Amino acid sequence: MSPLAILVTKAKLSCPDKGRLEKALDRVLSYRPVVKVPPLSERLRRAFTPGEIAHLLGLKREIMTLSPEERDFFLLALLRTQQRASRAEQDGGWFRWVKKPDQSREIAPWFEEQARLQIADVTPGLQPRAEVLQGDARLLQGVQGPFDLVITSPPYPNRHDYTRVFHVELLFLGLKEEEVRRLRKESLRSHVEARAPSFASSLIPTPTLRKVLEALPSGIDRRVPIMIRGYFEDMRMVLDTLKKRLNTGGIAVLVVGNVRHAGVMVPVDEILVEIAQELGYTFEGAWVARLRGNSAQQMGRFGREPARESVVFLRLPQG
Repeated sequence: MSPLAILVTKAKLSCPDKGRLEKALDRVLSYRPVVKVPPLSERLRRAFTPGEIAHLLGLKREIMTLSPEERDFFLLALLRTQQRASRAEQDGGWFRWVKKPDQSREIAPWFEEQARLQIADVTPGLQPRAEVLQGDARLLQGVQGPFDLVITSPPYPNRHDYTRVFHVELLFLGLKEEEVRRLRKESLRSHVEARAPSFASSLIPTPTLRKVLEALPSGIDRRVPIMIRGYFEDMRMVLDTLKKRLNTGGIAVLVVGNVRHAGVMVPVDEILVEIAQELGYTFEGAWVARLRGNSAQQMGRFGREPARESVVFLRLPQG
């Protein structure tokens, strides 16, 4: 759903000619800082000095004159540059404001450094066949199928709101504040500010999900149980819609992580398997990819309990 994810995906799948990229980079580096900076949101004005934003917008103006493939490639480099300069630094599932001196003179060298790293990554002659679609995984509109294999890593229900983590990047791409807020509400219910979509269907909790909801203490933020239930309602819609796009015998692979709220472990992998089996999938097995730590707040209050990050294999059986 995120325009940022779409841009990054397109840029990483593209394999432009290195010679063309070098020429395009020379052209971009001939930019001039913007003299008259357009009105900006308060968040962007706080993240960058006027001098920094003048250089960033000057680079962006030159990048937007390139071909679509080259444009996405260098926009990605520019986003990485603005992350380096920004005073809104990512901090886990959030960001924090930090103090920095003016870095106007560093913008162009940082951009060139990042662009050359990306150019070095390009494999000549490798052009993957791919189509990038923007949409809602609960609906999969525009996705044809049927497919033999689907691999996906949905957000974990850990309250991480990626529209906040990447708020500055989304604004820099051109979204308005109200558009970021709308994206926040329409995203998968893995955080407390997402809302149930108009097409949502109610979920009868599986035995494991029921135990989790009953175990949550009464004093917990009331939005957390709503989020947890909503997350699995959304994932049920994803699995149900995906079922219509899989070949008989097709495999769905989910990379998911268990989470902990108020000391209660939510076994996301187990609950998703229960939901999938209700929908007619067969459980083929799971790999434990790693054990993740808990937040400092969780460990301080409830002790350490490693959370599984799992790769879950589901099959759509014959007939």
